[in-house]
Amino acid sequence: MIHYSCIGATGYVCGEVLRMMVNHPEGELVNVLDTYGAGDAISAHHPALRGFYDQVIMDLTEENVRETAKKSDVVMIQVPSGDVPKWAEIVLAEDCAIIDNSRSFLVTIVPSLRASMNSVLPFCFLFFARNQRETGICVV
Repeated sequence: MIHYSCIGATGYVCGEVLRMMVNHPEGELVNVLDTYGAGDAISAHHPALRGFYDQVIMDLTEENVRETAKKSDVVMIQVPSGDVPKWAEIVLAEDCAIIDNSRSFLVTIVPSLRASMNSVLPFCFLFFARNQRETGICVV
């Protein structure tokens, strides 16, 4: 079982990511985090997910991100580009893989993360578009 979490829970991209992951036979959602909607059910912000996920949105804090990364195999980040490096460094410090679904290219913004790009899990390659030449990961 692959345990995954999402940062940026209330945004459109996260809703689509979670919708696509609903029927993945080896995926299990651990946590969803955001600064907006903390304490709400994820389905309150993404009605199409009612009956599929019962997670409550956790506040997007360093402590919650650290604890989430410890419980997850991969954390998918859907926040504005400038915010990605802060959360990425915390997640990677816990030896957890990252999928960046923002416009941020981690290899460019945070060069120290280049080696960690190889830890992105294959099941996610089906869902997220990136240009291999620019980021070092190829996901379709």
